[in-house]
Amino acid sequence: MILRVGEEKWQIFGGNGVVFGILLHIMLHIKLCKNCLHNSFKVMNVKAVQKKEIVYKNGHSPLFLRFTHERRNKFITLGVSVLPEHWDNESQTAKPNCPDYSVINKLIKDKQNVYW
Repeated sequence: MILRVGEEKWQIFGGNGVVFGILLHIMLHIKLCKNCLHNSFKVMNVKAVQKKEIVYKNGHSPLFLRFTHERRNKFITLGVSVLPEHWDNESQTAKPNCPDYSVINKLIKDKQNVYW
């Protein structure tokens, strides 16, 4: 998909409609504020998070990618869940004592690379 704004064009590969909306917002913001005296552009943060408020019968909680831009959050599921004691919030990775430690951490890195 190619997005044209004025004289410039950006190429966007795949992805989710929600993420596309956020990226479109950022690109338009860059275009409109290009000649501004102040730089009010804010960065989008991407983090892997565990939603501990959702607990399945087996005690696991799902993992999501959280996109934050201008205090607005969008969540995209990673399709996996882990026990809360197997998740490290600070490093945003599964702990080594998690049975699927390497698979989950690889999935997180791959998804972050797709969207970011």
